[in-house]
Amino acid sequence: MLLRYINSEFADELSNNFEKYRSYYQLSQKDELQKLFEENSFNSSIEVELPELDFSDDVGYSDTANAQRIHQALRNLTPREASDERLWIYLFHTTYYDFLRYRVSRTNGYDLETGKFGSSAVLFTGNNKDRRGRAKNINYLSRLWWAGYFTCENGNYNLLPLVTENDFSNNMTLLFGGSRQFSNNLTLIHGYLKAIKHFFETNSHPKRNRIYYEEGMQYLSLRSSSVMLDMFSEEEIEVMVYNHLVSTFS
Repeated sequence: MLLRYINSEFADELSNNFEKYRSYYQLSQKDELQKLFEENSFNSSIEVELPELDFSDDVGYSDTANAQRIHQALRNLTPREASDERLWIYLFHTTYYDFLRYRVSRTNGYDLETGKFGSSAVLFTGNNKDRRGRAKNINYLSRLWWAGYFTCENGNYNLLPLVTENDFSNNMTLLFGGSRQFSNNLTLIHGYLKAIKHFFETNSHPKRNRIYYEEGMQYLSLRSSSVMLDMFSEEEIEVMVYNHLVSTFS
């Protein structure tokens, strides 16, 4: 199939006037919602075979499995193409409409039927800069691709669960949000995550506790103020972060 995109005018309309469309997310409005998105979309020249997604009761398992599936299927997208809100918003409201209902309903306090849900879960929200940047790490569908992109190494997704299994939203914001320099450097990302993985595997501390992720991040931020992190290899980053975690929490 050819990937489809909503047009830019409709993307702006949704972002600027979302309250006008909130009631469309009720199940009874499915046909109207999808008609709206089809009427405001167009075909690209990108041909792909999209995967079926997992709907397990275990959301951490589901997010991990789906991140791998989405990234594998769309692995030929460039980061620029994968940052385009028009692609993900179309897919989320049409091809993956059932996943939208599944995933949003499993967020505490969210209810599509009553309209109690954050628009950032289904759209790319914020000002124009945010919509081109950090929003891709928050939207429930696009973040699957980006988690896969950040963690995949030579077709291996062993690092992916560190991001997706627990506290997925906060992990994406902490690790890849904002202007953190290493969000664009896969060598630093992989070295950091391997250090976290090594630490969890060899030390008797609660796994996936946010405090360890934050400590490793803060350490790298401090190091970057005095040295260029780009000069270090993946293995050197792993050793540096791992040794710091051990010395801090021993």
